[in-house]
This record gives sequence, structure tokens and C-alpha cells, in this order.
Amino acid sequence: MNTINDLKKVLKKSTPEGINGARKSLYQRLCGDKYCYYNDIVLFFDFVNYKTPELLTMNIGIPIDKLGIDSRDLGGVETYVEDYFFREIAAVIQLFERDNVIEDSQKEYVQAKLNIQDCDSRIVKRTCSYLLEDYVYVKCHCKMPLNGLNAVAGKKALRMITDLLKELDHWMENFNLNPYEEGRKVYVNQLKIRDILKEKKAVCFIRDGSILPRDSEGKIEENATPFYSPEEMREVLKLSERETVTGMLIKQGITAVTGGAYSGKTTLLEAIQSGIYNHVSGDGREYVITDESAVKVCAEDGRPVNNLDISPFFQEEVNGSSLQQFSAQHTSGSTSQAVNIIEALYAESKVLLVDEDRSAANFMHRDEVMRDIIEREPIIPFTDRIKEISTRMGVSLVLVIGGTSQYFGYADQVILMDHFKASDITEKVKKFEFADTSKKTLADWTYSRKIMTKFDKEILFQGVCTKDRSAVFFDDYVSELTNTGNPFSQAQLNLLAKVAGKVLEIEDRGDLKEDVDRILSQAGHGESFRQGDFEQIRRVDVLMCLFRMSGLEFANAQ
Repeated sequence: MNTINDLKKVLKKSTPEGINGARKSLYQRLCGDKYCYYNDIVLFFDFVNYKTPELLTMNIGIPIDKLGIDSRDLGGVETYVEDYFFREIAAVIQLFERDNVIEDSQKEYVQAKLNIQDCDSRIVKRTCSYLLEDYVYVKCHCKMPLNGLNAVAGKKALRMITDLLKELDHWMENFNLNPYEEGRKVYVNQLKIRDILKEKKAVCFIRDGSILPRDSEGKIEENATPFYSPEEMREVLKLSERETVTGMLIKQGITAVTGGAYSGKTTLLEAIQSGIYNHVSGDGREYVITDESAVKVCAEDGRPVNNLDISPFFQEEVNGSSLQQFSAQHTSGSTSQAVNIIEALYAESKVLLVDEDRSAANFMHRDEVMRDIIEREPIIPFTDRIKEISTRMGVSLVLVIGGTSQYFGYADQVILMDHFKASDITEKVKKFEFADTSKKTLADWTYSRKIMTKFDKEILFQGVCTKDRSAVFFDDYVSELTNTGNPFSQAQLNLLAKVAGKVLEIEDRGDLKEDVDRILSQAGHGESFRQGDFEQIRRVDVLMCLFRMSGLEFANAQ
């Protein structure tokens, strides 16, 4: 392995009098070799592209054995280790970049810059951090400095790299193992609780004392009220011989959450939704653990749909379109929510999350008076299929209900929220009579989907994530994900775009679920997934993206 002195020799060969193409030749020479620094820190570069050869991916390797971590004893916690050291090294790089920006000109292209992927409190698999042998590697985007457009500023690049390595060396010397061990213990407990959920046939656990309310930036709200389980739903989970955890266990079936405005019912649902991922210690939701297949289904006015059987929720043709082969460029709120539920069930999600505030009123419920007045209503309300979805299909539902009491009649448990405090009112609501409008005839649900659109070239989808928009697009093919109710990070959209493109490139297509699973199994492996910032996604996320892509055509079967 080369030393840092070998890196110095390469960079010092570059002079301000470099000629056209010098930047390409130099930065290509940098790539491929590993360079070792003090404390066995390893550094190497990946070449990104020929148009901007000064843009490289810097791989920083930290020998975790030297930090007191046995690299042979990481069974089951690899994702945590990668996530923890990514956050640690990212903090060093961000502080270094903020305090040590090299500015020798007003022109942006001569400056050396470092950039590393953003992350929130979720512990997920990311391509910017990975374990290899006794090292954990973190990827950082590096813009090498230039003098002019073509001359490589080798001394400036060397100064940036060596100064950063000194900071990393200082970080290693002062590394505190205790926070790592505490976080690892929490992560192991999270995995254990996920196993317990399956054993106890439950969909979610929320530990007593969890902090659920979030502000607009996703941070804990000031003076937030801790969550405590209703006594009737409180369970003690055994994590080990010496450790237990106490909190609310939501069993499989139908759970209704109700309460007045600003009572905390939507906050509770959002916390349950966040629990599909593990969170870092100190987040407040680290012990909110939810079935990983859970997905929120909302009304999504204007979304497209192609060739889908919507007969489970419609009994008459809609705008002259066949119920078994329904297509529309812009669906209504009620139709879109019905479509979203059918597609979520096709994706084999085992938990549906529904918020009445984000639902279509005429889809969620139709009272007896309206049933008598409107004799020809094509929509079959959700109330008429919810029992079938729960009992026949084995899918659990968590419903936030503020104005439709009929759902209490179907619910296995009813939670009342009042000023962010939860109480179990299941027995209380049993004294009321609720109409059971369940359909006697079982629906024909969609079990097979296939993409019919053919592409004769490589597909390069792009993902865009802003405060107001989440989307994946390629030419005229656009998938709008902003109003799905399921948030995505930029790195997740990057992977959604990559996977969607790969799925559409498959020639011998089969059932869409199988095609998606095949491509997802390759994510993180192979040359096509090495370049770029990617973050863990699920099968249901990819299907959500593809089903909303305007211009795609599908075949549907029962």
C-alpha cells in the first residue's frame, strides 16, 4: 500500500503551468491506489467522469479495531456500525469544510470543496458508508482546486487532503467508545423488538416516555409531552435476561385513533409511520418500532392510473372506463385513494395507515341517509371493505378518525388522544350501536401486474427532492410522489430513480413485484450502483414510484 508521501509526489508533479488535459491525467492517476496515513487511516479516490475530472469521490477508511471495536464481532449490527461512523466522520468533514474553505479567487471553479451526503435520524443502509475487512469506509465528494480552467493546483489539493487527514487523526485519538456502545445496545434492542412484534402478532410498539411531536424541520418540538401507553395496552417486553422495556403494543387487526383537533392523533400516526425505520439513540422515537411494510394511503387528487382493476371499490363504470381495466390521467380524490389501497395490497404491505384528514370524505364513509338519497353511487366506501381487508387478507389498519364513528364498530381497539395523552376507550365505545355495511360478496383483488411499455435505450431517471416536491422523472415520464403521504430523502429518490430505470430495462419481464425484487437485490452491488448517493428503499416504495409514472402502460390480472 502506498503512503501519504506517494500521494504528495503525485500531486506535486502538477504545476500552475499545466496544459489542457492536465487535470484529467492527474486525477486519473490519483484513482485506483490506496494511501495510508497515521493511525492506519486509508484514503483512495474514485474517478467520476471525464467532463469534470476534478470531481472525485474520496473514500476514507478507518480501522475500527484501533478504536476498540472487534471487527469480527459485528454480526447483525453492520448497518449500525456503518451509520454510526458515517455520522461521526461526516461531522468532522462538515466542520473542516466550514472552517477551512480554501479561497484564492472569487471564481468558484478554483476552490477546493468537500461535500458529504445529508442524513436524518434514521439508521438505514447507505452507499456512502460501508464495511470492508477491518475498516469502515465513508465516501465524500471532493472537488479538487484548479488554477484557471485546466491547470491543476496540486499544492492546494495536497494541503486540503493533509489538513483533513490531520483532523481525522485527531478525531481518532480522542474517540470515545461509550456513545458507540450505548447506540449499539439500542440498535440491538430495536432488532429484538422487531422479532417480538412478529412473535406477538403485533404491528407497532411505542415505549413509555417516547417523544413523538416534531416541528416543521423534523426536530423534537419544544416542551413536547412524552407518550405513555394506556394501561390496557401496556406490555412489558423482555429484551434480555436483565433488560425489559415497557410501552404500548398495537396488536394486528383494526386500530382506530380518535380525538379532537390538535389532540395528537396525527402525531401518533406519523410516529407509527416513522417506526418502519430504526432511529438513533436520543431521537425520542428510537423505541417506536413498526412493521417494516407499513405504508400510508391518502387521497391523491390528480395522480395517473393505467389499466387497473378498481372493482373492489367501484360498482359502476367511471367515465365510461371499464372497472377491470381502469385508466385515467388525472383521478379524483376518492378514486386515487381506492387505487392507492389496491396497489398497497398488491405490494403485500401488511399494515395500512389512514388519516381521515388526508382522505376523500365520500370514499371513507357514507351514512344511512346518504345511502337512501343517492341510489346510484358507483363508489363502494372503505367501510364496506375494511373487514374483508383485515380478516380475509390479513392486513392490519391504523386509522386516525375524527368524524366517522362507524369505524369504531369494526375496530379491535380504540385509542382516544387528548392533549397528547392516550387512553383506551375500546370498552366504552362498545355500548354504542354501529352499522355494519360490509359487502357480502368478496372483491377481486389484483395479484399480478406487468409493465408493457418497451424501451430501446438505457434509462437514466432523475430524482428531485425539495421542500415542496418529491418526484422521479425521465423525459416525459414523471412520477410525482409529493402527495403520497410517504416522505423520501434525496438519497432515497436517487435510488428509486436508479431502480425504476433498471426495472424498465428488463427484457424478459414477469410479475412486477418479482422484477422489482430482482433489481433491489442488486442495489449496492455492481458498477451501476457504485457512483451516487443512495439510501435504503423498500419494494412498496419502488412500486409506488412506477405506478404513478405517467406514460407507463400495465397489464393486470387477478
